[in-house]
Amino acid sequence: MLWQEVTGTSKGFYRRRGGIRLALSSITMRAGFLKSGFISLSDFIISGFGQAFVALMPGFFIEWFYKKFLRS
Repeated sequence: MLWQEVTGTSKGFYRRRGGIRLALSSITMRAGFLKSGFISLSDFIISGFGQAFVALMPGFFIEWFYKKFLRS
């Protein structure tokens, strides 16, 4: 089952890695880390907004990026 998901034969694999809920969740989680002192403001900006930006990209682009750069 894991092999099928990682190889991208399931369109849900890419769909689960995007969307407004994931973007907001990422920013909220990192804001909590920032407030607790676990990360710096620069870490919050780079990682939080970077992941939120990727989460808001269209699914076909995320699928292409994963296949081209991360799974080759």
